[in-house]
Amino acid sequence: MGNMQAGRVWRLGGVSVGAWLTVLSPAWAEPVHCSQGGSVTQVRTASLLDVIPPALLLPVSGFPEVQVRVLETYNYSQSQSAKLERILPLMRTALNSEALRDFVLNHVYRGKKQFSDSEGLTNGMIFERLRNAIEERFENERYIAEFRTELYYTRRGTVGYTTSAWPSWIMTNTKFFSPWSESEVAGHLVHEWLHLIGFSHYETFDYSVPYAVGEEVARIAKAALAQER
Repeated sequence: MGNMQAGRVWRLGGVSVGAWLTVLSPAWAEPVHCSQGGSVTQVRTASLLDVIPPALLLPVSGFPEVQVRVLETYNYSQSQSAKLERILPLMRTALNSEALRDFVLNHVYRGKKQFSDSEGLTNGMIFERLRNAIEERFENERYIAEFRTELYYTRRGTVGYTTSAWPSWIMTNTKFFSPWSESEVAGHLVHEWLHLIGFSHYETFDYSVPYAVGEEVARIAKAALAQER
């Protein structure tokens, strides 16, 4: 299954989080890009812990809303399908939110408003591509984040991946899907969907579009859930 785009591995204090995933949110640790287990990272204490004002959870005005549509699922149980159904509205809320727009437009890397591995795109161009939601690997409708999704299991530390061999599919490891919260899985799915619309990570992963935006989506989704309660 060539050209894998690896998912996220979470490590804390130099030790793989592993079984702690049931009690630790990824918001407490930095991700490592890794298909085989990866290297150690450090604890993150930055903006992921900040409170998002309710007003920033509202949709951005002046833009068509991005819809989220799953075209097909594979290897999902009834309970896993139900969890996915709860996740999709969180993805939609985050993708359309003022909070995500502000995050993308103001993201800083190396002292400039930019992302790493951005292929020369400005933050504004990245936001426009995200809003248009046009997949590069298969034809889809504009303003609709469409994908197919399959669950699989491996003991390895890969959360999920996409591959050009199956251009519309997002693969997710049940090792992470099952214990992770709905907001955390929402961040993962957006991370992988960003690969489908043309973004990669190969230099400084934490500041790439898939990692940075995926983390922010998880944070926004968590705030949206808290507001519902």
